[in-house]
Amino acid sequence: MKSTVGNTEITYGVNVQNRERNATMKNVTAGQDRFLLWPDAKTDQVGIFAEAESKLSDTDKLKYGVRVDEVNASASKANAVLADGVAANTRYTTVYGYGATDKREANVGGLLRYEKSLNQDTTLFTGLSRSVRTADETERYINNTNWTGNPNIKPEKHNQLDLGISQQRGKVKWTGTVFADKVDDFILRDQKMVGANNTTYYRNVDADITGIELGASAKLTDKVTLSGDIAHVRRTNTTDNRAISQTPADNGKVQLDYNGAKWGSGARVRFASNQDRIDTLSGLDAGKTPGYGVLDAYGRYSISKNTKVRFGVDNVFDKTYAEHVSRRNADLVANPQALRVNEAGRTTWLKL
Repeated sequence: MKSTVGNTEITYGVNVQNRERNATMKNVTAGQDRFLLWPDAKTDQVGIFAEAESKLSDTDKLKYGVRVDEVNASASKANAVLADGVAANTRYTTVYGYGATDKREANVGGLLRYEKSLNQDTTLFTGLSRSVRTADETERYINNTNWTGNPNIKPEKHNQLDLGISQQRGKVKWTGTVFADKVDDFILRDQKMVGANNTTYYRNVDADITGIELGASAKLTDKVTLSGDIAHVRRTNTTDNRAISQTPADNGKVQLDYNGAKWGSGARVRFASNQDRIDTLSGLDAGKTPGYGVLDAYGRYSISKNTKVRFGVDNVFDKTYAEHVSRRNADLVANPQALRVNEAGRTTWLKL
């Protein structure tokens, strides 16, 4: 919902999430239910929020807001024993020294952002924010011989400072942003030996995340535009002084577009540097990832006012490459380690 009071526009509301995750590991050959992979894991979250934007003057704006979430999490079948004879609470206690109890959190976040126009071409902004992320059902309650959730994991708190500038002069515009995020209780997925098993588990650590983003575009003619962007981020587990897994490499794109009345076409180069700052202990990085550059080409034709055909070729030169950030292996039993999976080769497409 929105309201306006003088020079202030207010947005506010309520949102509700109810998540439930259940799964049973089966021995199909013996026809047995072995154990509960998620023992009736539930998370109920109710949030209220309000955000306001005030125009302080012709050149100054202030945005501010607050959010409060109440979270209730439980695993009602944590003591259930199936054919394996091991309850989820037994595994939690083996790995962490405690079992699952009903958890309740009151998480508070906020935002304060100031924007100032220096002139008609240049705008500066700075922002402070705090956001809180509660653990999901896997991080809190997954129950497996070599992958065990932490029922007492704390929520993740991000405290971030942003600084930025945007400018447009004639046919050229650009933006730049830098940020620093101090994270308390970062939810880290890690590995350790528990008895004879190399076990994936979760713990809270402190972390620093910093980054920079740059973007620019220039109209070379009325119909031709050159644009590009680049991003860099660095994530560090400051508790252990080591890199955090699945941190993207420096990446960006450069593209040239032609936009005519009937026809349009363009080419784009997507690129990333090599990523050699990896976490070798968590099992989530599939080693170092080499850099790449990939060319895409595309076009469009307006058949009529309401009908367009779009077409293109992605990865024109059929280059073999992989993104460093990738989904974890879904094999929960045999091998939950990360696997390198290449992106698609040359791909042609057509849309009407």
